[in-house]
Amino acid sequence: MGKEKDLRLARLDELKGFQVAEGDPDIRGWEVRTPDDRKIGKVDELIVDPVERRVRYMEVKVDRKVLDIDDDRHILIPIGTARLREDGHDVLIERLPAQGLLGVPEYKRGPITREYETSLRDYYGASAVDVPENYY
Repeated sequence: MGKEKDLRLARLDELKGFQVAEGDPDIRGWEVRTPDDRKIGKVDELIVDPVERRVRYMEVKVDRKVLDIDDDRHILIPIGTARLREDGHDVLIERLPAQGLLGVPEYKRGPITREYETSLRDYYGASAVDVPENYY
């Protein structure tokens, strides 16, 4: 089986004819915060499963100061770990991995292979999930 068959997730901006559903907020550009209200970055893009027509991850551009790094870093955060703040345009991450954000596998904005997604699942502690819907 070639890698092409593993590719099933894509950035929303790369999919023709796809957009955020009417009535749902478009969270791209919104600040991402931890439960203690610390800003960690901004939602840069949404990663979707076009077959299921569902958002699976938020691509977050992490604030360099948060990770104490010199370069821009993008990470993917499962959409199921987030909720929208009722009083503004912020996305709250309800649970972070115990290891924090520094160890989240970096997203290089290329194709999302099954191997990369498995590394995300392992990092976020979802390796025991058999049904994908229970992870997202």
